[in-house]
Amino acid sequence: MPPPQGIVKINLDASVDKHLSLAGFGVVVRDSKGHVLATMRMKQNLLPDPHLSESYVVFYASKFAMELGFQRIILEGDALNIVEGIKNGAQGWDSSSMLILDARSLLAQLQQWTVAHIQRGFNSVAHALAISALSIANSMFDIEVPQCIAHLL
Repeated sequence: MPPPQGIVKINLDASVDKHLSLAGFGVVVRDSKGHVLATMRMKQNLLPDPHLSESYVVFYASKFAMELGFQRIILEGDALNIVEGIKNGAQGWDSSSMLILDARSLLAQLQQWTVAHIQRGFNSVAHALAISALSIANSMFDIEVPQCIAHLL
Protein backbone atom coordinates (compact mmCIF):
# COMPACT_ATOMS: atom_id res chain seq x y z
CA MET A 1 0.00 0.00 0.00
CA PRO A 2 1.37 3.43 -0.88
CA PRO A 3 1.84 5.90 1.98
CA PRO A 4 -0.42 8.95 2.42
CA GLN A 5 0.33 12.13 0.45
CA GLY A 6 3.43 13.93 1.75
CA ILE A 7 4.93 10.83 3.36
CA VAL A 8 7.43 8.39 1.87
CA LYS A 9 7.50 4.69 2.61
CA ILE A 10 10.84 3.01 3.10
CA ASN A 11 10.93 -0.76 2.84
CA LEU A 12 14.09 -2.43 4.09
CA ASP A 13 15.57 -5.89 4.34
CA ALA A 14 18.85 -7.69 4.94
CA SER A 15 20.21 -10.88 3.44
CA VAL A 16 23.03 -12.97 4.90
CA ASP A 17 25.58 -15.17 3.13
CA LYS A 18 26.86 -17.34 5.97
CA HIS A 19 29.62 -18.96 3.91
CA LEU A 20 31.23 -15.64 2.96
CA SER A 21 30.31 -13.82 6.21
CA LEU A 22 28.56 -11.10 4.22
CA ALA A 23 25.37 -9.15 4.75
CA GLY A 24 23.49 -7.38 1.98
CA PHE A 25 21.16 -4.49 2.73
CA GLY A 26 18.30 -3.38 0.53
CA VAL A 27 16.21 -0.22 0.86
CA VAL A 28 13.51 1.12 -1.45
CA VAL A 29 11.84 4.53 -1.04
CA ARG A 30 8.40 5.12 -2.57
CA ASP A 31 6.04 8.06 -2.76
CA SER A 32 2.27 8.21 -2.27
CA LYS A 33 1.70 7.03 -5.86
CA GLY A 34 3.90 3.98 -5.32
CA HIS A 35 6.68 5.34 -7.54
CA VAL A 36 10.24 4.41 -6.62
CA LEU A 37 12.12 7.56 -5.59
CA ALA A 38 15.40 5.93 -4.61
CA THR A 39 17.02 2.62 -3.76
CA MET A 40 20.05 1.63 -1.76
CA ARG A 41 22.13 -1.54 -1.90
CA MET A 42 25.01 -2.08 0.48
CA LYS A 43 27.28 -4.97 1.36
CA GLN A 44 29.11 -5.41 4.66
CA ASN A 45 31.55 -7.98 5.97
CA LEU A 46 29.77 -9.11 9.11
CA LEU A 47 29.37 -12.11 11.27
CA PRO A 48 26.54 -14.04 9.63
CA ASP A 49 23.97 -12.94 12.19
CA PRO A 50 20.54 -12.11 10.70
CA HIS A 51 19.48 -10.08 13.75
CA LEU A 52 22.60 -7.90 13.57
CA SER A 53 22.17 -7.50 9.81
CA GLU A 54 18.55 -6.37 10.20
CA SER A 55 19.69 -3.86 12.83
CA TYR A 56 22.30 -2.49 10.44
CA VAL A 57 19.78 -2.02 7.63
CA VAL A 58 17.45 -0.08 9.93
CA PHE A 59 20.28 2.26 10.84
CA TYR A 60 21.38 2.74 7.22
CA ALA A 61 17.80 3.20 6.00
CA SER A 62 17.25 5.91 8.63
CA LYS A 63 20.49 7.62 7.62
CA PHE A 64 19.55 7.33 3.93
CA ALA A 65 16.18 9.00 4.58
CA MET A 66 17.87 11.89 6.35
CA GLU A 67 20.49 12.31 3.63
CA LEU A 68 17.73 12.47 1.01
CA GLY A 69 15.98 15.16 3.05
CA PHE A 70 12.76 13.26 3.83
CA GLN A 71 11.03 14.49 6.97
CA ARG A 72 7.91 12.30 7.09
CA ILE A 73 8.49 8.57 6.66
CA ILE A 74 7.08 5.13 7.26
CA LEU A 75 9.63 2.36 7.73
CA GLU A 76 8.51 -1.17 6.90
CA GLY A 77 10.46 -4.34 7.54
CA ASP A 78 9.82 -8.05 7.91
CA ALA A 79 11.94 -8.66 11.04
CA LEU A 80 9.40 -8.40 13.87
CA ASN A 81 11.98 -8.23 16.69
CA ILE A 82 13.73 -5.31 14.98
CA VAL A 83 10.45 -3.46 14.33
CA GLU A 84 9.48 -3.92 17.98
CA GLY A 85 12.91 -2.69 19.06
CA ILE A 86 12.48 0.47 17.02
CA LYS A 87 8.97 1.06 18.33
CA ASN A 88 9.75 0.43 21.98
CA GLY A 89 13.45 1.20 22.24
CA ALA A 90 15.93 -1.66 22.26
CA GLN A 91 17.18 -2.86 25.61
CA GLY A 92 20.73 -4.02 26.21
CA TRP A 93 24.30 -3.27 25.32
CA ASP A 94 24.75 -5.64 22.39
CA SER A 95 25.58 -4.37 18.91
CA SER A 96 22.04 -4.83 17.59
CA SER A 97 20.52 -2.82 20.42
CA MET A 98 23.07 -0.04 19.94
CA LEU A 99 22.30 0.17 16.20
CA ILE A 100 18.57 0.30 16.88
CA LEU A 101 19.08 3.07 19.43
CA ASP A 102 21.25 4.96 16.93
CA ALA A 103 18.51 4.59 14.32
CA ARG A 104 15.92 5.89 16.80
CA SER A 105 18.16 8.87 17.48
CA LEU A 106 18.28 9.67 13.75
CA LEU A 107 14.54 9.16 13.38
CA ALA A 108 13.85 11.51 16.30
CA GLN A 109 15.26 14.33 14.18
CA LEU A 110 12.50 13.89 11.59
CA GLN A 111 9.12 15.63 11.68
CA GLN A 112 7.22 12.35 11.65
CA TRP A 113 8.10 8.68 11.53
CA THR A 114 6.42 5.37 12.12
CA VAL A 115 7.56 1.80 11.76
CA ALA A 116 5.50 -1.22 10.79
CA HIS A 117 6.04 -4.95 10.49
CA ILE A 118 5.03 -6.56 7.21
CA GLN A 119 5.12 -10.13 5.98
CA ARG A 120 8.13 -11.13 3.90
CA GLY A 121 5.94 -11.63 0.82
CA PHE A 122 5.04 -7.93 0.91
CA ASN A 123 8.69 -6.93 1.20
CA SER A 124 9.90 -8.59 -2.01
CA VAL A 125 11.45 -5.47 -3.56
CA ALA A 126 13.63 -4.70 -0.53
CA HIS A 127 14.50 -8.40 -0.28
CA ALA A 128 15.58 -8.52 -3.94
CA LEU A 129 17.76 -5.45 -3.38
CA ALA A 130 19.35 -7.08 -0.31
CA ILE A 131 20.14 -10.25 -2.25
CA SER A 132 21.53 -8.20 -5.14
CA ALA A 133 23.72 -6.27 -2.69
CA LEU A 134 25.62 -9.46 -1.86
CA SER A 135 27.10 -9.51 -5.37
CA ILE A 136 28.01 -5.85 -5.89
CA ALA A 137 31.49 -4.41 -5.43
CA ASN A 138 30.45 -1.09 -3.85
CA SER A 139 27.39 0.43 -2.30
CA MET A 140 24.85 1.60 -4.86
CA PHE A 141 22.40 4.46 -4.47
CA ASP A 142 19.97 4.85 -7.36
CA ILE A 143 17.28 7.32 -8.29
CA GLU A 144 16.25 5.05 -11.15
CA VAL A 145 14.81 1.57 -10.80
CA PRO A 146 17.68 -0.94 -10.83
CA GLN A 147 17.27 -3.96 -13.10
CA CYS A 148 17.33 -6.38 -10.17
CA ILE A 149 13.85 -5.19 -9.09
CA ALA A 150 12.28 -4.05 -12.37
CA HIS A 151 10.36 -7.32 -12.76
CA LEU A 152 8.79 -6.85 -9.29
CA LEU A 153 7.30 -3.43 -9.96
